[in-house]
Amino acid sequence: MSQISIPHQIEKRFAKLPAGLQQHINRSREIGAELAAIHNVDPIVADIGITAHDLARNIKPDKLRVLALELGLTPNRVEHYEPILLHGPVAAAWLESDGYTDPEVIESVRYHSTGKTGMCLTGKIAFLSDKLDPSKVTNNPALANIRELAHENIDKAILGYLSLQVKELLNRGKMIHPESIGFRNELILNMSK
Repeated sequence: MSQISIPHQIEKRFAKLPAGLQQHINRSREIGAELAAIHNVDPIVADIGITAHDLARNIKPDKLRVLALELGLTPNRVEHYEPILLHGPVAAAWLESDGYTDPEVIESVRYHSTGKTGMCLTGKIAFLSDKLDPSKVTNNPALANIRELAHENIDKAILGYLSLQVKELLNRGKMIHPESIGFRNELILNMSK
């Protein structure tokens, strides 16, 4: 897929993922390469973060809860109720336990599902790259506008995505992760300045 060299431990974990998840990650990497070039982000750091973002995505929710605790993570109430949200923090903890220390990569992996206040640009690219996988855009045409916006203004694209996500979660009676709420509020405040 890419000429970028991925650290051995990440490649090893990636190789064990189901084919469909590998394909999603590779499509996300393509989006990430495009966004990194447009927004002047280190393409290697962005690619490594995107490659690692779903390393724990195939783990069953109950097992994710157990793994999170074993790795010293403390799930919040939303993550306890929706343990699939722990796949990013678990994958980030794996990277750290494997000796990987780049803070932008760790942040990209840990918060790719929820976002967070003060998120670095590399993390924002990983966040959107995951959401803008072409198969997701096909299933949700509203994401096509978000993808176009991501080329012009990454923060406006994320705000648009989070607004769609919050509306969908509210309509389905689901909880909203506090990091997502804080992230969205921060984006609104920053854009109103």
